[in-house]
Amino acid sequence: MARDDYLVMRDLIDQQIVTADNRSVARVADVEAAWQEDGRLVLIGLCVGPQALARRVSGRLGPIARFLLREKFEHVIPMEEITGVSLDLRLRQNAVHFSVGQADDWVVNHILRFIPGNGRQ
Repeated sequence: MARDDYLVMRDLIDQQIVTADNRSVARVADVEAAWQEDGRLVLIGLCVGPQALARRVSGRLGPIARFLLREKFEHVIPMEEITGVSLDLRLRQNAVHFSVGQADDWVVNHILRFIPGNGRQ
């Protein structure tokens, strides 16, 4: 698929991101784009992490997520890293090259553990 054929909501948002070593590392929560001098809007990166998702759900949740998470899990994967778009998005490199996927552990250890009945002792 040519890069100018992507439809953001159909092809990218909420798609699973899989590395070259077949590890699922994140889902796309948002995109970054930039206007080119010729007037075209071009995708430059895929935003992943709970803060990007919170901003997508509601603009008011963005500052709250930023305060709680301190941008620890906010990541942008450059479009140049994407090698294929199908049922998932394929990355050029192995998982060790991307610092994504730690947000779930942080939420469990810092938030969910305080909720009664969470199954953790």
